[in-house]
Amino acid sequence: MNALVPVFLAILLAETGGKMQAMAHGMALAGLSLGRVLAMVLVIALIVFGVSAAAGVLMAGLMPPDGRRLFFALSLLFAGVPMLWQRASHAVPDRPNWSAVPRLAIQMATDAGPFIVLAAAAYTASPALAASAAVAAVLVQGLVPALLGTDWPGAFPLRLARLGAAVLLILGGLWSVINALRIV
Repeated sequence: MNALVPVFLAILLAETGGKMQAMAHGMALAGLSLGRVLAMVLVIALIVFGVSAAAGVLMAGLMPPDGRRLFFALSLLFAGVPMLWQRASHAVPDRPNWSAVPRLAIQMATDAGPFIVLAAAAYTASPALAASAAVAAVLVQGLVPALLGTDWPGAFPLRLARLGAAVLLILGGLWSVINALRIV
């Protein structure tokens, strides 16, 4: 399996209305330029997803192929199921300068994205593709609220989009579980 497209789509769905998107929106509202917001997201995403991908490669040697496939399926379920009851985040940082970096790093590291990258790197044995797809997806998700500023989410039904993303992640996870267990 090529990790690029599945990881990009999974992270894109998992970050819909998530903590990182809210943090990027808050930094833009606090007065940081689009370049600075994206630079912060990029640096943190490279570190967080790079570590996750490296750990995934280490775990790949400890698991059989079907176990790696099941691990990836469970990461999709782990990302999607909590999105059913969690509300979209709208947090705004307290300080508008580079002091928001540690908070963004903690939020990104404790989200579902690193687990998806870890599982995808273990499953596909291509950590660079998994990490780069995740970084690209996070940048896209951070770009939207940072560009729109006070207009985000506006009339956009963010809760409905988050529920749709959760359903898609759960369906993808269930399909992967079925394939991993060779039920069909």
